[in-house]
Amino acid sequence: MLTHSPDSLHYPALHPPPPPPPPPPSARHQQENDSDNGDSQGYDSGMAMISFLKYINGGGAGGGGSARGTPPGPLARDSSSQSTGSDSPGGGYKGSSMSGSLGPGGGYTSTLTPMHLRKAKLMFFYVRYPSSAILKMYFPDINFNKNNTAQLVKWFSNFREFYYIQMEKYARQSVSEGVKNVEDLKVSADSELLRVLNLHYNRNNHIEVPENFRYVVEQTLREFFRAIIAGKDQEQSWKKAIYKVIARLDDNVPEYFKSPNFLEQLE
Repeated sequence: MLTHSPDSLHYPALHPPPPPPPPPPSARHQQENDSDNGDSQGYDSGMAMISFLKYINGGGAGGGGSARGTPPGPLARDSSSQSTGSDSPGGGYKGSSMSGSLGPGGGYTSTLTPMHLRKAKLMFFYVRYPSSAILKMYFPDINFNKNNTAQLVKWFSNFREFYYIQMEKYARQSVSEGVKNVEDLKVSADSELLRVLNLHYNRNNHIEVPENFRYVVEQTLREFFRAIIAGKDQEQSWKKAIYKVIARLDDNVPEYFKSPNFLEQLE
């Protein structure tokens, strides 16, 4: 019966068989590498210990070495490292995707930054009422969810609020200055109204104000002027009719706004 303790292992005395005839070199080499044949001839107690541990850690005992207090061998450690995704040499990390890889929504982040706000303001030159589908198309680096989609939509709502406040202000100013004919209201490239709007949406002049935006501003100013002259501003929801007209003037946003490097140009 085999007995052992945490400090050492003891083997019962074995009765070796009669010495065999001298084998050829190749056979002797094979005999020396056979670790589990039970023949103790030619081995001292230290070699027997190594052979026994090698047998246990090699899988012959089904991992029983660890249960008996014997430390796992190199093969057991390597197997454990690979199964847990260790970053040790020889086994690359496989636990999770890298931070720079695309997420489930096709983007890199779920957080809207000040750079995204700048981009949204520039988009306002082309679209005042973008759908959520349009927004997702022009922000390819964002993993959209309910919260950041609502935030982006809210930004454009704020943009429109500032825009219409300026339109009503300048329309009333024109009425107070005695303008009678709506055709006399013109917005040129160097007009004060366009300068105020450009300062708000394009403070650092990242892009040139598109010609179509100047046209939209002029039409919006005239719509407010007509409504005020006609006294419709006394009605509760008099601006809604103007909003519908302006919504039809949305243009296509340039393709270069979709570029992954677009935000880098704004820094």
